[in-house]
Amino acid sequence: MSGSHIFLTGATGFVGRHLVARLLEDGFSLTLAIRDRRTCPQRLWSDPRLTLLTTGPIENASGLEKLVSGHRSVVHAAGLAHLAPGKGTEAETAFMRANAAATAHLARAARNAGIANFIHISSLAAVTPNAAGVVVDDATSGWRPDTAYGRSKLEAEQALAAERGGMVAISLRPPLIIGADAPGNWRALQRLAASGAPLPFRSVDNRRSLISVQALAARVSELCNREWPIETAGNYCVAEDMPASLRDIVTELRAGMQMGPRLLPCPPSLIRMVFGAIGGGRRADGLLGNLVVDDTRYLQTFGFDGSTEDLRASIRLSGAGFIRQRAASPDGSHS
Repeated sequence: MSGSHIFLTGATGFVGRHLVARLLEDGFSLTLAIRDRRTCPQRLWSDPRLTLLTTGPIENASGLEKLVSGHRSVVHAAGLAHLAPGKGTEAETAFMRANAAATAHLARAARNAGIANFIHISSLAAVTPNAAGVVVDDATSGWRPDTAYGRSKLEAEQALAAERGGMVAISLRPPLIIGADAPGNWRALQRLAASGAPLPFRSVDNRRSLISVQALAARVSELCNREWPIETAGNYCVAEDMPASLRDIVTELRAGMQMGPRLLPCPPSLIRMVFGAIGGGRRADGLLGNLVVDDTRYLQTFGFDGSTEDLRASIRLSGAGFIRQRAASPDGSHS
């Protein structure tokens, strides 16, 4: 179904940038909903393959039903993922507005406009904490998100399900999304790896599922490329196969950066104690805990062949790209 028209939000964000590139490569015609023209890269405005619409914040956009009308699919990648710490109730309100309210507003407009497919980039944070003692899959339930971000993503999923009508509405739940230009924790880990300093991670043999932004974009493209029965609507975990330990992750990042591992042995319990002493318990879970994702239901439902995905190769690619971007930046650093 390449060539069909897609209405895409979040095109200037980390995931959105890669979605634009992949969907164009696969022959789709794109309309980009842009929040603020002043912060939109000129390359998007000058690309003749793209139609750009300045909508402002999606949760407040007027005339949205008319804007999405005529498209076959909506891909909703816009949202809020990071805020400065210590925001309290202000953070809760901001996340709910940008993630839950925006998804509900867009889903309602898409349903009323007769859109066939609605693909929402959600998060594993909607159904699991930063570490889990069991394998997480589409049947995982019974846990209430402990962050404003996770709560807003869960509410966004619920809003989409309530508004879907006859749409094939799908929420994808990725774990940490990695890539050379990824923000947040992955950026911090890449910076740490690039420092070349010896790190005390040789003894950390945990298991964590990840997904590269390229692999996620490929899955979205595949979902847009076919017609799916209404029974396929729902929420799906997605991840690359073969989880990696923190030791593996740093080793592969540094391999992509043309470095040796430079890892020292240290009991994980001691590392966790240090994090706890400085108030970084949640970050310790993300580095040292297990979080294994089983996306078998997604693969079987949509017939997606994930056999070409190689998580360790994706990590190396991310490290190599990080170093290239840092070298190309004016001050020699990559932020």
